[in-house]
Amino acid sequence: MRFVPGGFPLVMLRSPPRTTPRREPSTGRGVTTGPVCGVRGRVGQNGSMRSMPNQPQVLPAGANTAVPTGVLDVTLAFTPRPGTPVPDLCALLLGTDGRVRSDADFVFYNQPSGAGGAVRCVDVSGEGGTRAAVRVSLGDLPPDVERVLVAASVDGGRFADVTDLATHVVRVDAHDPHGSGAFAAHCPGSGGGTETLLVVVEFYRRQGDWKLRSVGQGYAAGLAGLATDYGVDVADESARPTSAHTAGGTAGRPAPAPVSPPAAKGADPTRDTAALPADLARRIDLRKERVAVCLEKKGLAGTRAHVVLVLDASGSMYDVYGQGTVARMLERLAPVAARLDDDGTLDVWLYADRARRLRDPLRIPELRRWMKQFRKWPDNVGVGNDEPVVMRELVSAYRRSADGLPTLVLFVSDGDVWADDEMARILTSAAEHPMFWQFIGLGNSQYGVLERLDTLPGRIVDNCNFFALDDFDSVTDDDLYDRLLGEFPHWLAAARTARLLG
Repeated sequence: MRFVPGGFPLVMLRSPPRTTPRREPSTGRGVTTGPVCGVRGRVGQNGSMRSMPNQPQVLPAGANTAVPTGVLDVTLAFTPRPGTPVPDLCALLLGTDGRVRSDADFVFYNQPSGAGGAVRCVDVSGEGGTRAAVRVSLGDLPPDVERVLVAASVDGGRFADVTDLATHVVRVDAHDPHGSGAFAAHCPGSGGGTETLLVVVEFYRRQGDWKLRSVGQGYAAGLAGLATDYGVDVADESARPTSAHTAGGTAGRPAPAPVSPPAAKGADPTRDTAALPADLARRIDLRKERVAVCLEKKGLAGTRAHVVLVLDASGSMYDVYGQGTVARMLERLAPVAARLDDDGTLDVWLYADRARRLRDPLRIPELRRWMKQFRKWPDNVGVGNDEPVVMRELVSAYRRSADGLPTLVLFVSDGDVWADDEMARILTSAAEHPMFWQFIGLGNSQYGVLERLDTLPGRIVDNCNFFALDDFDSVTDDDLYDRLLGEFPHWLAAARTARLLG
């Protein structure tokens, strides 16, 4: 399905005519009439949600919590002011590949239902008047839907002009459709720049259960940019909003053009493959482009970070090295550092009974030599697997950065993790530092605490994630990079909120 004439209107991605909030002189509450799938001003006096249970969970950007498998409403609150835009809500249903299964998975004002009604744009009422919501029935979602993104967009303005934005998620009890159920979460807003769209929250599956994450990731490209990034086929004509809808009924400022990301200092990632054999150079160039696309999709274009690779060198990895799996992993991970690191380098550590930081970092021009070297199991760090010994050294080495950049740790383990309590203590303490730990499982062994990272308590930010790649060679580059960088933007947002980063 394409959004073209003969199907949906050409102006599919343009907000429909709507009633804007008017002010009650005595209370200042926003009041609206007419069914539209948007936000009718601030809900209740001073933005309170009257129907919400007491003491909702507060989820800053990047934080997550378990949610009941029921029906939940996502709504927005903000303070309407003359001349400011009024946000609309939409949702995207994503499969295991991080993309929509079809254009029918894009739920918004002109297509207000998806997955047989499991996700809908609805109107709910409360003391503050009618407001719009995205209603998600988690138990009714098809098994191949892994995530549901909920986003807010503004037409003819930007989120810097929206005051006191916040997102509320409330369980809708079967006996009380107005939302006084047992679950409620409050996600403070994070707009303020050139964004014309914000992904506010996402629901995602984790080990058979559903969780909610506060996101706060902005898109300057607006609704069309979000839809396109996640695989919706949007016709160019429909991606041009032509009318502005503002809280005071006056036209808002047009969204500015996207800001070009700052140029990377140091290595030029477009010229570093000249010394490589032609076939290897071609593969690396293609993979660097896939990394760039992934970074752009996640709102990380122009982001700079130090990248560290930690390789399990225990005795059980002997065949993994000998079969060339680690060498092929280096080929696929080096482009991540080439795009993220100022110097395009990848720090490499080995661990078994002991930890060892290799003297020189991996650089793309030297990749062929590194791949040849890592076809042989390194026998100089022992045969056991003492994860805490290398984790402590990593914290010591990267807890502070002279240039203020964060550190992305790519930590490869083949399992049989045994030091659960000590690893949990290290990760909890390390949450105070600008380090994000992405653990990668290779093999079919027990991963211990790594499989429970999402529920690790006592951290100021969620600073780690885990996924298993039991068949590394069968995973596409796009899927690999999406998994490697999937949680990193959420941590970046949370780390900035917690002032771990400038």
